[in-house]
Amino acid sequence: MYAPDILALKEDVLLEGLHTLAAEGGRKIVYVVLRYLISKGRISNSKAFKDLIYTQFSDSIGDKIMSTAKTFVEHGIEEGLRQGIILGKLEGKVEGKLEGQFEVAQRLIFEGVDLRFVQKVTDLPLEELQALIPINP
Repeated sequence: MYAPDILALKEDVLLEGLHTLAAEGGRKIVYVVLRYLISKGRISNSKAFKDLIYTQFSDSIGDKIMSTAKTFVEHGIEEGLRQGIILGKLEGKVEGKLEGQFEVAQRLIFEGVDLRFVQKVTDLPLEELQALIPINP
């Protein structure tokens, strides 16, 4: 199940099920379900979510739910930053490698090496190599 917006779920059905579980001693299951929803969805209106939790559950359960939500938000931010750093490093490596290939290609072309050979060595498209040929050799 994926909920783009947790508040868009059928509140009555969801809350009835969670209350039933909590009443039957399934508080752990309630937390697991809420953790899942919070981790997989987003909350478009945090005040409405908080109001919903505190009006439907006791303050102590509401505090635990909100603490869980906060933990997932913090974890999501940390994970996003980590992935961004990894992606940035990867992009830098790819750009550096491509730049190196163009430098080698330019040197080979300047030395008069056949373009097909330069393409074979650098793995660059022939059209891009042709653009590197000086106008007045």
